[in-house]
Amino acid sequence: MSLSSTVLKKINLSSTVLKKMSLSSTVLKKLSLGSTVLKKMSLSSTVLKKISLSSTVLKKLSLSSTVLKKMSLSSTVLKKLSLGSTVLKKMSLSSTVLKKMSLSSTVLKKLSLSSTVLKKLSLSSTVLKKLSLSSTVLKKLSLGSTVLKKLNLSSTVLKKLSLGSTVLKKMSLSSTVLKKMSLSSTVLKKLSLSSTVLKKMSLGSTVLKKMSLSSTVLKKLSLGSTVLKKMSLSSTVLKKLSLSSTVLKKLSLGSTVLKKLSLSSTVLKKMSLGSTV
Repeated sequence: MSLSSTVLKKINLSSTVLKKMSLSSTVLKKLSLGSTVLKKMSLSSTVLKKISLSSTVLKKLSLSSTVLKKMSLSSTVLKKLSLGSTVLKKMSLSSTVLKKMSLSSTVLKKLSLSSTVLKKLSLSSTVLKKLSLSSTVLKKLSLGSTVLKKLNLSSTVLKKLSLGSTVLKKMSLSSTVLKKMSLSSTVLKKLSLSSTVLKKMSLGSTVLKKMSLSSTVLKKLSLGSTVLKKMSLSSTVLKKLSLSSTVLKKLSLGSTVLKKLSLSSTVLKKMSLGSTV
């Protein structure tokens, strides 16, 4: 029959009729149906897939989130939509739909999504790793400590975050998360973390040895004698610390602690302990 689009529109075919007719994709494209017609027709996802609409047509349709959910479109179709950030915000899509979209990092960057949308995505750690998001995007996420704990992110991802000291303080991260970060001495110096944060890290002697922290950082820690006792630092660590006599005096180590430490005579001399001690 090769009906013209005007005639086909005039017919005002329902979705049931379209399914029954099993029209070819060429005919369906020829229909150039408007968004109002499609919504009215409540076409099934099978019909929409068959239509194989171009991205321009799909954009023109300006489908609402309710329609998209109803359509249960495949990820391929959703990608084809190439929705802009403005559309995504406007649509207020559910997290399930957004997850289904399986957006790549390039798309996320291109979309310049707002932090509210990104939070709504509730991305799991597996997705974040897969996306290999840039640090700029991750910072934009402004993840809270609760989210970080929940995400159980790998140390590689946490390092990539390159969190500033202000963020770390604000986040009040738990010691478990901070330990997981396995921060190097260079990072700690760069972060210029406050003593409160460093104390919160409750670093063990093994960690301190591994980190090979500079004396400046260790001084900043201003560790009390109770902490040192708890840490049971070996004499090798104390030597490595090369602490000044003023710092050692400040530590106010008891004789029991000194004995326990089994310090060498060289270290004790360096301490230049007065008769009072």
